[in-house]
Amino acid sequence: MSFDILARLGAQVAALPPRSDYLDLTTTTLGKRKWLRFGQWNVKTLFQIGKLAQAGHNLEKFNLDFLAVSEVRWNQCGQIVTSNGHLMLYSGMPNEEDVHQYGVGILINRRFRQSVMTYRFINECIMTVRFKGSARNLSVTQCYAPTEDAETEIKEAFYDTLNTILAEVPKRDLVLLMGDFNAQVGENNEDIEHVMGRHGVGRMTENGELLVECCGLNKLKIGGTLFPHKKCHKVTWVSPDSHTENQIDHICVSAKWSNALADVRVKRSADIGSDHHLLVGHLRLTTKKVPKKKTNPRKKFEIAKLKSDAQRTTFSNTLRENLANTNPDYNNIQQAWGEFKNAVLKTCEDKLGMAKNRKQDFISPNTWSVIESRSEAKNETNAATTIHDKIQAKQRYSILDKRVKREIRNDKREHLNSLASQAEAAAAVYNMKDLYTITKRIANTNRSRNVPVKDKNGVLLTNVEDQLKRWREHFQEVLNLRRDGIVIPPTRATRSLPIRTSPPSRKEITDAIKSLKNGKAAGIDSITGEVLKADVNLSTDALLPLLTAISEKGEFLDGWNGGKVL
Repeated sequence: MSFDILARLGAQVAALPPRSDYLDLTTTTLGKRKWLRFGQWNVKTLFQIGKLAQAGHNLEKFNLDFLAVSEVRWNQCGQIVTSNGHLMLYSGMPNEEDVHQYGVGILINRRFRQSVMTYRFINECIMTVRFKGSARNLSVTQCYAPTEDAETEIKEAFYDTLNTILAEVPKRDLVLLMGDFNAQVGENNEDIEHVMGRHGVGRMTENGELLVECCGLNKLKIGGTLFPHKKCHKVTWVSPDSHTENQIDHICVSAKWSNALADVRVKRSADIGSDHHLLVGHLRLTTKKVPKKKTNPRKKFEIAKLKSDAQRTTFSNTLRENLANTNPDYNNIQQAWGEFKNAVLKTCEDKLGMAKNRKQDFISPNTWSVIESRSEAKNETNAATTIHDKIQAKQRYSILDKRVKREIRNDKREHLNSLASQAEAAAAVYNMKDLYTITKRIANTNRSRNVPVKDKNGVLLTNVEDQLKRWREHFQEVLNLRRDGIVIPPTRATRSLPIRTSPPSRKEITDAIKSLKNGKAAGIDSITGEVLKADVNLSTDALLPLLTAISEKGEFLDGWNGGKVL
């Protein structure tokens, strides 16, 4: 490679913007000179307490838009939203009782979530995610390939499946193939210049030949071999004795658009207790968020404040003032209802406030400081120049790694003890709602997994619109019975029942408000039963003329003919 090419590549890498200049992809459409930052990492396992939180911490630390991970070791497939709002898509062994091994996943930054179009869970070693782009879409395939010692039949079956999946990618998409391929491709690119560059590490192995063959068949380039870096910034795996270093994790990109790949290098400071390094890539790509249907989101208020007598009195007084300032026209029931609803919602926002998301990690600040100390020990290991210093640094790292696991287990135990105390306190005052919620959290039965539904042919549906369509088909088949050939016997004449059709009385409205159950989700108007029961007489006085006008006119309000499925 000539000096001019090296200088041009160096200037291109130096032109990368600082982390603070990366834009929020959910609100901004990126142009040609904007950067997409992503990573590939074999984390060894996420089937340990606190590992997912550590992965999310590194996602934010290195300002990644998404992080592809190998050896997740979670069974089945689905999605999880973390406490920080990141989206974890994962694909593992098919059955929950299977051994926790293999598994792949993609952790998507909360600012990039709205760009997800579809995703497919192939098996425990392959999954795909497709992101929306302005000019072209981005198709990401995450893999965990068999090791070098695996049988040839297993390797061939893996690459046959991978080639089939890559062949199904739309032709206009920019393709990213990422994962731990357990493959060394070396630095000799003679006769395969269209697949790789000259900046690999070591010598090509059998797995490397399979990867090169796969990339050649699907017109991909191995990104880690295209950019000149020090060896320490190219190797992705280090043996426990630190004597062996290999480049076995790879990021491959469509050969036609390989110029959009600006850099691929290792970030050795990233730490999650794995013997693999984080591999980070930079890509120029025009992406945008997927448009969503316009909806009227339901507001959730801090209803628990109404349990206090003082707060309830203040709320009632403010609501009485806001209702006094309204000017309802009962000849126009839509306007009258709007005046009432706006007054109630305004009072809720001012006096109760919006409900806060209390979901947070149980890891204590002290444990996070130990995790940072472990990361510093890893940096000392990377910077050691003598064998003696490297051995001492690795011993310190091993000690801190054990301490991190111990501290996380202690934090989990304290968290569960705290929940048990809260459950006991709720049971003492017969607060069954909180008791039931806390019990589910302790039993870990409310883990937010969302496994895609299947169509009639057993194919997974990963598009939200396709899932909703399938649910509608299901309920139509279940609830709408066919009456072909069924003879309906004639019904005998019955006398009409004495049903009163006059407007509801004040007592009926009061009884109806008092009968509302607590702890139930609000409808599309965001008004809960607790809000109306805060001052039953005030609510009755406001609703009586409105319901009387509705009864006399025989009209329905616009919001009364719909609902929300939770």
